[in-house]
Amino acid sequence: MNGRLTEIGNASQFHEYLSTMGIHSNPPLDMIKESWEYRRDDEIVALVKRERSGQTRYYLNAHRLCRH
Repeated sequence: MNGRLTEIGNASQFHEYLSTMGIHSNPPLDMIKESWEYRRDDEIVALVKRERSGQTRYYLNAHRLCRH
């Protein structure tokens, strides 16, 4: 996984960050089967991974957050 990604603790906070960054094209979380990612300039900005256990993990590119 990209070294610039930082795990975000919950879905609400993750979506708040996405909105702040102008990302509104993310699918509903219950529609994500394994993973979803959003890229800008060929760099992962946001990532959602659903583990086999069913736990969902949320990641954001902290470098992109600071530049926004």
